[in-house]
Amino acid sequence: WMRRVAAAPVRDGLVVDAAEEVLPLLLRQLSAFAASGADFAVHAGDAVCGGSSFQQEGGEFETTLRLYRSLEASVLGTSWPVYHLPGNHDIHPSGGGTRAWRKAMCANASRECDAAQPWGHACDATVHARTIYRAVCARAWRVLLLDATDGIDSDSDGRGHIGATQLGWLRAQLDASAAARQSVILVMHQLLVQPPGDGWVDPTQDFIDNREEVLALLARYDHVRLSLHGHVHANSIATRGGVVFVTTASAAEYPMHWREVSVYECEVRLTTHAVDAPLQRVRSRDADPRLGRNDIKLGPSLANYVVINTCANSRHRH
Repeated sequence: WMRRVAAAPVRDGLVVDAAEEVLPLLLRQLSAFAASGADFAVHAGDAVCGGSSFQQEGGEFETTLRLYRSLEASVLGTSWPVYHLPGNHDIHPSGGGTRAWRKAMCANASRECDAAQPWGHACDATVHARTIYRAVCARAWRVLLLDATDGIDSDSDGRGHIGATQLGWLRAQLDASAAARQSVILVMHQLLVQPPGDGWVDPTQDFIDNREEVLALLARYDHVRLSLHGHVHANSIATRGGVVFVTTASAAEYPMHWREVSVYECEVRLTTHAVDAPLQRVRSRDADPRLGRNDIKLGPSLANYVVINTCANSRHRH
């Protein structure tokens, strides 16, 4: 399957056939990041190549999930938390939603599928093993990790969804964080707002399909500072209603980035880091024939190093 994908005449730059080289390099960088004092990592979706577009056989999809999780645990261990959120390519290609993904990602993971939170304290006692979305808290901050595959049994077009129960949970978390005078960061796979530029984002495939409902809820609060997304494999930044919306490029496609988020009392800093695989990065760049697409993936400098002041002109001063 990997060789067939790599040999396809039309490529988007994904180096799926080099995963056995690229993934260990990424994990070793994250291991060093953890050793430097980092609190946790979030994988915001598409750990593997399920869904509809890759046409991967179900058995191979399930095997790949187990291999991914095993390699991650072997490099990062199980004591440093890595929170996993599903993307559309984590949905089983034969249907069944994210059940296989949940089984693989939750196996032998003491903090992945329960309410234990390593960053500060457990701020959401309602989370249980069947729920992917959760809250992580510390002092003046609350990070809300959302499941954008909520209720989607099979992937047909890449879109995401936030269900009614999860919306109710999000509302309760926003109320609780406001009462605690905490600023909020959201993380989810698909997008809520249109990034800058025309023609590279598909309104039918790249967004939460009920995003206006989600945005209407967020508009009722003024302490949501940042919303982080993946899915579109590009670094971009946009603002709406006082919230900064940031997308991050893929680690498996030019420019092969992951993003460090540093949170301070009155400031958030976002910095992109490249996977240490320069030959694969050049190979990925050269494999995409779409004019200007690599520039979109890399994004402007503003989207690669972001500084957000969270205390100025706010009722929530920490």
